[in-house]
Amino acid sequence: MTDQPPPHERGPAGAVKQSTSQLGTFGLVIFLVGITFAFGWLIYGYLIVRRDFPHEQVTLPAWLWFSTFVVLVSSVTLQSSLVLARMNNPRHAKRALAVSIVLGYLFALLQVPGLVELVAAHRFDSDAAARLYRMMFMLVGVHAAHVVGGLVYMTAVLWRYRGIDVEVSQAPVLRNLCIYWHYLAVVWMILFVTFVLGRGMSPLYEL
Repeated sequence: MTDQPPPHERGPAGAVKQSTSQLGTFGLVIFLVGITFAFGWLIYGYLIVRRDFPHEQVTLPAWLWFSTFVVLVSSVTLQSSLVLARMNNPRHAKRALAVSIVLGYLFALLQVPGLVELVAAHRFDSDAAARLYRMMFMLVGVHAAHVVGGLVYMTAVLWRYRGIDVEVSQAPVLRNLCIYWHYLAVVWMILFVTFVLGRGMSPLYEL
């Protein structure tokens, strides 16, 4: 479904705005492709380390399970904000965006005690076993950095639309925001499943 500008924006100015939005989406996609390779190599590195500890049971704190649920709900509410904007329901679109921001910050906050608990549980492990958990911390930390970027992005969008309607003309901005946040939610789910189920793999030269 393409985002059609309202009638008063279908002239030259509207065409420029639409072109700028498309360019922004293209740049965002290129950025996401780049960080996908980064996450891919980090996950690969984790699985190589995981291979050295095939019987190590990785127990994730309940905080991380709760945060997983929260990020999935936030992804749904953010998508509903875009749908409502396209339906020209500005009041509810802005409300859904605000709820998504609150859930996003809650997701980040829930991960803090989760990581603290993980560190406390494994701080006396051997140096070798600690490598596994350091890789976990690195993966979660890199993801958290992008989450913070997403929260700043969402907060800036809500601030930009303070006092005005979030309507169909703003749908392209919300669409780009949805792409980025959905991406982070999918990456987190991949990390979470990898931590729960990943048993390790052989390095490339042994495949």
